[in-house]
Amino acid sequence: MQQVECRSRLARWRQPPTAHIGVEGVEQAGAPSAAAAEAAAGIALAAKLDERDFMTVVLIGDGESQEGSIWEAGMFASQHKLNNLIAITDRNRLGSEDFTENTAGLEPLEDRWRAFGWEVVSINGHDFNEIFAAFAGMCNRCRDIACSVSTSA
Repeated sequence: MQQVECRSRLARWRQPPTAHIGVEGVEQAGAPSAAAAEAAAGIALAAKLDERDFMTVVLIGDGESQEGSIWEAGMFASQHKLNNLIAITDRNRLGSEDFTENTAGLEPLEDRWRAFGWEVVSINGHDFNEIFAAFAGMCNRCRDIACSVSTSA
């Protein structure tokens, strides 16, 4: 009975459950957990196949990085040499229920991205000069970029 109620509510929505916030250049905002990384990889691949010149950027919470779909998207991007994709991990060490290292440790996070063939840049997320410098250096790369942004206090 519960499944039927849920399906009927979904049918009444008349729109996809992900939110589109109406900001130019933002294709997807608010996704079920780690689905944004998969969507970003698909957008980057489509752009590459269509020979369109833009970067796709996805923001990933480190709590999300405990899910397999993040790493599936990472493998997919590496296999397809998506040098137009930047994955930014907000490394605040917080998950939805506890500190990330208490639930499923992520360290060494940067080495995990490298193992999938990504170029990794680590920066201080509280230093705007460092953020701007990192982004300026990310354009025109030959590989996908994983940026680990430390935002913990």
